[in-house]
Amino acid sequence: MSLYGKDDSNANKTKAGIGVAASSQTKTIVYIDETEAALAQNKNRGLNAPGWWSYFTYNDSAGNPRHKAEQLIFIANGEANSGETQADDTLAGDFVSTVTTTNPSNASVAATNTAQFTVAGTPTGEASAIDGAANAGATAGRTAGTYVISGTGGTGSGIKVSVVVAANGSATPTMTDAGGGYTDNDTITLSRTGTYGGASDITVNVNGVGATATYQWQVSTDGTNFANTTTGSNSTTATYTTAATAAGDNGNKYRCVVGTSQGATKVTSNAATLTVT
Repeated sequence: MSLYGKDDSNANKTKAGIGVAASSQTKTIVYIDETEAALAQNKNRGLNAPGWWSYFTYNDSAGNPRHKAEQLIFIANGEANSGETQADDTLAGDFVSTVTTTNPSNASVAATNTAQFTVAGTPTGEASAIDGAANAGATAGRTAGTYVISGTGGTGSGIKVSVVVAANGSATPTMTDAGGGYTDNDTITLSRTGTYGGASDITVNVNGVGATATYQWQVSTDGTNFANTTTGSNSTTATYTTAATAAGDNGNKYRCVVGTSQGATKVTSNAATLTVT
């Protein structure tokens, strides 16, 4: 019997981890299916082929995320992504996910007061569903038939929609390719030119990229090396609050590492400076 199972059950995860040496590096045993292996954000972590992996992530001395991935066994024709049961999407996302962030502003407070720093992460990714359509009702001049149209507009690209036009010119849109780079409630235009014709383009809203932003605040006391904050409050939210400040905190710099619940490659904000008066 093979040691390595072809699905991500708890039993197979335990078996796959047999022989992985214990160390100060806490390793995660993770199953990568063929869909996950093809995604850029997973490849950036070294998780670039289907099978079982030993994975470890850490911050270097400058506070930047680093990854170590060792494939334990390559598995062909394993479990499909739809059968996944492990809660490992922050390490190995199931669909295209990216993120951008704003930058925190400098803060100035009197000693003993706290200071706040805020960023806003915006996840983008695949369009998860069509949520409403405009100009899809009965419209004169449209040619009945089925058309696969590459949508335009919104923040992303690559979405394709099948538009079925009835004899009365009414249209039923169904997404066939989710594309990438979209934000929730993006408006997509399905051009009539060269397709169904008529007097007006159909537009659809795409609903949800299926990911939320994740946050980790970091502090530097020398202006160069950063580490995760261990004092203050809300270190893993969009707004971080320092502990009560002292004169020695003057000049500290704060920044935030932002990712998504679907394992987007993390981005780091610019650093803001704390002034204590």
